[in-house]
Amino acid sequence: MSTDANVEAIWFAHYLARIHIDGKASDGRFALVEMEAETFAGPWHVHTCENESFYVLEGRMVVHVGDETVHLGPGESFITPQGTPHAYGVASERARWLMVSAPAGFENLIRDAGVPAESMELPPAGRVPDAAANEGVSARYGVDYL
Repeated sequence: MSTDANVEAIWFAHYLARIHIDGKASDGRFALVEMEAETFAGPWHVHTCENESFYVLEGRMVVHVGDETVHLGPGESFITPQGTPHAYGVASERARWLMVSAPAGFENLIRDAGVPAESMELPPAGRVPDAAANEGVSARYGVDYL
């Protein structure tokens, strides 16, 4: 069971990531991470180990899968199946969303490539390497940048 007291906050690239449920708590079935970031356009990548789902809480996001572009607002969701090349970003000044990975595992990439958050604010510029700079860590968890 997760409570606010045991949410793990991590600065991951330019995100504030809050791990609510990890693989240990779900017997490896899934992980639930609350993400927050300012406007950005992320790199194309593939998850070889899990499905990645987005559920927008605040702001607007855009997800690109193949030739398809999906715009998401609060209350909207989208899934990128395992092995599907995709890119996503924040299309508003700021957004907050839930990311579900199934099975669990992606939360460990966040832990290994990030640093414990010193506050519940976005990380200061330059404090954490961007995700592409952590390709070695990403590759260990089955995330390949295209």
